[in-house]
This record gives sequence, structure tokens and C-alpha cells, in this order.
Amino acid sequence: ITLAVGEGYNLNAFVKPANTTDIIMYSSSNENIASISNKGKIIAHREGTVNITARTNSGHKAICRVIVIPNQ
Repeated sequence: ITLAVGEGYNLNAFVKPANTTDIIMYSSSNENIASISNKGKIIAHREGTVNITARTNSGHKAICRVIVIPNQ
């Protein structure tokens, strides 16, 4: 995903089956570049590259690379 400084993006992560009790937790490898809320909303703060990780309490994970570019 590429975002400009100040932009936001809703990351949609989900687990199957639908009736699972797994909870998705989000984290950013650098909150100064881009942060993510516990609901999956990414906010780009400054130029750079960051990895956003969605992890379940059962150990599954997915990583999304976010590239933040200067605001045009």
C-alpha cells in the first residue's frame, strides 16, 4: 500500500471460519512513520516504509508493507 503523509487507510483482516474466537491484533514496525488502530485504521505520519502486522491470538499473522510518500 502506498499512502501520502496524512492519508488514512482501512486494513481489512479477517480469520476463518467466521465463528472462530481468534482476535486480530495490529502493530506497526515504526509508529512514527505509520500507526494502526486496534480496528485496522492506518494513518501515515511521515515519509518512509513500515510493516503493519495483523496477528491472531492463535499465532497466525499477515504482514502488509506500507510506503509513505511526501504529501503532493
